[in-house]
Amino acid sequence: MKEQIATVVCDVCGVTQDQMFSPRRHRKAFMARSLAMYLIRDLLNVSSPFIASFFNRDHSTVLNAMNVVQKNLETSEDYRVMHRKCMEALADLNAKTRMLAQ
Repeated sequence: MKEQIATVVCDVCGVTQDQMFSPRRHRKAFMARSLAMYLIRDLLNVSSPFIASFFNRDHSTVLNAMNVVQKNLETSEDYRVMHRKCMEALADLNAKTRMLAQ
């Protein structure tokens, strides 16, 4: 599921998987990666070290991402729209997966 979340965030944010998992810190990739970390934590209820290992980062990077995303969700309508689009895409994906399983 973490891979699906990363893929959806890449699609919504307009970045590639290579950009998201790159060690570079370009703003667009950083914001997408932070949002993916936040959603993985929120939806899967997994630890910071688990998320950090998936993104090949330190757990403190994940904690920083949580703070950045929370602040952006509170202050930026554009960021809230991006978050909502990711949640809707994940819900659609989940519904399709359930339909195929029947």
